[in-house]
Amino acid sequence: MSTAAPVMPASTCLQACAEFFAAADLAVFEHDLAAGLLRLSAAAAELMGIGNERCVAVADHDRSVHADDLDRLHAERRRAAERGGPFQFAYRMTRPRDGQIIRLEARGTALRDPAGGVTLGGILWDVTAARAGDGEVSALCRVLSAEVSALTRLHRLSGRLAACTRLEPLLEQVLDAAMALQGADLGVLRLFDPERRTLRIAAQRGFDQVVAEELRELPVTGRMLVVVRAFNTRRRIAVEDFTRDTDPLLDKDRAKELGIRGAQAIPLIAGDGRPLGVLSAYFRAPMLPSASDLHHLDLFVAQAAEAISARLDEPDRLRAGCDAIPLPVWQADAAGAWIWANRCWQSLTGQSA
Repeated sequence: MSTAAPVMPASTCLQACAEFFAAADLAVFEHDLAAGLLRLSAAAAELMGIGNERCVAVADHDRSVHADDLDRLHAERRRAAERGGPFQFAYRMTRPRDGQIIRLEARGTALRDPAGGVTLGGILWDVTAARAGDGEVSALCRVLSAEVSALTRLHRLSGRLAACTRLEPLLEQVLDAAMALQGADLGVLRLFDPERRTLRIAAQRGFDQVVAEELRELPVTGRMLVVVRAFNTRRRIAVEDFTRDTDPLLDKDRAKELGIRGAQAIPLIAGDGRPLGVLSAYFRAPMLPSASDLHHLDLFVAQAAEAISARLDEPDRLRAGCDAIPLPVWQADAAGAWIWANRCWQSLTGQSA
């Protein structure tokens, strides 16, 4: 049920409070619905960028209102006139003076004169900067939310790595997780063999068996492939797009043959500085990770390197313990081939390793 607007003498809000508004330099307006006129204080005219015009046709004003806001503004004016009392609405307009899009907020009350005409009178605020600030805050919140989600995911991955007690399943999990973090199409995890001075495939995804066998071992002193380069320099090596890269050492023909456009190789380094291997990922399209993605990937690779280092060191710790006991201990593979024996075994049998 609508309420009649309060009756006010012929003098409008602008006239009745002229001295106060002038002193406060407020952007005051009154919208005479019957006459279709918008009367403005000097501050309001300056705010809207219409020069010295203090009285403009509402139709002229509305031509500057943003098209997406115009119907809503008309509806809010009608509701304010029908209900009477306080109102508040906001809209965007293109300021005639400089063409800048600004956001205005109008607050006031609906006044009815003795003749029955309704005037919407109130004050205008430029809330452009405030809304921009809201947008920045919202954008920051989205970034922080994404960061929290990414770190939560890393925490879960770290927990899974810690729970994996065997080396082979651990390597498979590390490779799968690293590929997922990068959105990679193919991936390889290589471990360093210090005796052979090679990088040997320990886990791979996406390559057929022929290619995997061909690339199973890479000498670290051989060609400066992306993987070898990452191992020797101990830093991440990335190729955004093989077809556009100018590096003469890249094997672009092989990359094209394998359908690879981008690649990234990250060295696996233990906490004590020992090189463990290289984690490499390959992409069918150009590789364009964000700085945030690379940061999260580095955090994960550091965690993975620690987990791998711990699993690789377990045999050494076991053998050191076995060397300390006065009983012969030996180890063989499933086919019966000798692998290792402790000092007591060598002393009793008279045979060396």
